[in-house]
Amino acid sequence: MNDLIQIIEVLTPEQVKFVNAELDKKEFQVCMIGFADDGTGHLSARVDPEIRSSTVAYLKNEEEVAKVIHEGMNNALLEYRERLMKIHPTFDGYPVPGGYMTTSEREFIQVLEYVENQKYTWHTDASPMPDSKEYHRKISIILYLSDDFEGGTTKFPRQEYKPPVGHALIFPSNWCFPHCGTQVTSGKKRVAVTWYYVNDLNV
Repeated sequence: MNDLIQIIEVLTPEQVKFVNAELDKKEFQVCMIGFADDGTGHLSARVDPEIRSSTVAYLKNEEEVAKVIHEGMNNALLEYRERLMKIHPTFDGYPVPGGYMTTSEREFIQVLEYVENQKYTWHTDASPMPDSKEYHRKISIILYLSDDFEGGTTKFPRQEYKPPVGHALIFPSNWCFPHCGTQVTSGKKRVAVTWYYVNDLNV
């Protein structure tokens, strides 16, 4: 399973400098978590710092900073696909973005910041509820934009990671890949995250 978790360069050092300068101008807000309300099966949201205590800024697709990150992520996904095809050729198709006879789209890019004592507990990125859009997430990307912090790794059941600045963790979003953002013990962790949806044109 660890073979499907890859660290790939997304941004050059110069691009990281530009991106962080733009993000320094952003206003961040408290993160929320989704949950099922009153048994309806519809997602709502609430603040729960015991589960997720980071702050977030949402990037609009037309912003230059979003375009730079988006292009880098798309290139990284092509590399991800190439690496997975070396594991087994069936990864040339669904559910890898860029695979043969597939189309893909992503959610808006979110930038998350964690300071001392902040964390995100164990979760999976795909919703368990079939009628929610998040149920169909296929690929997750966590792009590290800072390294002047302690703690703050991305932890999976058998491995934890702290990629170099400008590099991203890319992995499937499904229930087989639970993970958490471990508590930051000092400094500030900044990451950009998004999720890709993949449509298989063969079905």
